[in-house]
Amino acid sequence: MESEDKILKLINFDANASDKNEAINYLQKLRGYKVENLKKDTITLNDDLSNQDLKMQEISFQNYQSFIQTAESSRTVLKKWNETTKHVENLIDKVPAFNENCDDFVKTSFELNTMSRLNNLTMKKHVELLEILDLPTLMQTSIRDQKYADALELATYVEKLSSKFDNVPIINDIVKTIESSWNVMLTQLLSELKCDLTLPKCLQIVGYLRRMQAFSTSELKLKFLQTRDSWFKEILASIPKTDPFQHLIKTIEVTRVNLFNIITQYKALFDDDFTKDTNTKINLMFCSWLHEKIDDFLKTLDTDLSNSCNGSITLMDIGSVLGQCMYFGVSFSRIGVDFRAQTVPIFTKTIIKYLSTAVKKATRQFESDMEKFTLINKDIVPFKRHLKNEEESEKTEKEDANAPSDNLLDFEPLAIYCNAIINIFNELRVCAPLAVLQPFVQSLESSLETVSKAILTFYRSEQQAFGIKEKENFLKMCSSFSFELVPYIQKCINVIFPANHKVLMNLESISTLKTEKILDPIEHLLPDQFKTTKI
Repeated sequence: MESEDKILKLINFDANASDKNEAINYLQKLRGYKVENLKKDTITLNDDLSNQDLKMQEISFQNYQSFIQTAESSRTVLKKWNETTKHVENLIDKVPAFNENCDDFVKTSFELNTMSRLNNLTMKKHVELLEILDLPTLMQTSIRDQKYADALELATYVEKLSSKFDNVPIINDIVKTIESSWNVMLTQLLSELKCDLTLPKCLQIVGYLRRMQAFSTSELKLKFLQTRDSWFKEILASIPKTDPFQHLIKTIEVTRVNLFNIITQYKALFDDDFTKDTNTKINLMFCSWLHEKIDDFLKTLDTDLSNSCNGSITLMDIGSVLGQCMYFGVSFSRIGVDFRAQTVPIFTKTIIKYLSTAVKKATRQFESDMEKFTLINKDIVPFKRHLKNEEESEKTEKEDANAPSDNLLDFEPLAIYCNAIINIFNELRVCAPLAVLQPFVQSLESSLETVSKAILTFYRSEQQAFGIKEKENFLKMCSSFSFELVPYIQKCINVIFPANHKVLMNLESISTLKTEKILDPIEHLLPDQFKTTKI
């Protein structure tokens, strides 16, 4: 075997294993030949080779067309093969993109399939979906129709939907719309608290606000007071102010009724215990608001009474207002808000102002009448009528204890002045608080002093024209003023403010006119028989 291999290597034989084995077998066969056989075999091989060449030529000649076609076919096949190779290479290059497109197609198909299933499900559930989509409209309709209970239920349902499907965009849009409507409902409920409400309606509205949980308890109390206060102020502002007295009467009624209703509503809504120190700040909030309302009422009372005194108001009207205020205070005392004592200074000031104005008016009228008055050629009853004995005086007093002396009728200015003062006393009888006694007496003293000075002025301007008769008449006038008019006014004071009153028993001096001071300007004009220190 080794020698055959070496021979094959020498001749550079390169073939596959089967050909190599055949070559080795042939070499081994040759090794068995003799020289003669080898020579013959060589000749045989050459002959065979020549025969083979001839056969090949014959075959080539015979199959020339076939060879041509085969060559062309080979060339065509090669060309096609090259093209196919290029196409295959292009195909191989495009396979990844194709795979991606296939993946996209699969994905798109899956999405389309999913959407198809969703659409089918939507078609099956379209009624329920429409109801959900209509929730914002239904919420707005409920609020507009004031069906707040339904609106609260819808809001609760939407809140549950939001917690369950918070990743669904349309649900989030619905939630936003509902929240906007929620704020509208809150504003609308607060606006309704600014209207005239019955207790049940008020309880219902505050109940809705509690269910909305928009405010804490203290904030809800504050909002309630703010809204009711706004309505209360609007009611008061709507009262006509052209007539201060009528404005005051209407204000008292409106304040009493509506303020009491607000307090009742507050106590029904909130369980504040005003008898204990719990929730002090919350209680103070309500108490301070109530104090402010009472304070506003007292300011209105003071202002309107002050303005009314400049008009046609009488003490009877003031007494009527006082009675209403006392009733107002008594009704509020049942809820622990008795403010009657705070009205006393206001009415006292008003009555004092009214009395002072009336007395000054009477005084000015007397001064005006004295400028026109004359004693010349005036017939007056004999002077002896002014010197009644005690029996006649007692008899007259019994006949008409509260009537002024008829002698005043002889002197028109004194009579008119007396009537004006009597009218003041008649009005004062209806409403006569003790607090006005001292300033009223002082006002009367000042007025009587002015009257006395006016009489003195009259005397000084007319004395040169006086005859005996005129002088006598003037003395009668001084006598009537000093010993009839002044004592009569003192008597009226004692009737209105009896000296035996508990408060006045030790304060008699404040109800007594200072007669000496009043008569001091004309004392020197009185006859000697009338001069006395005790009237």
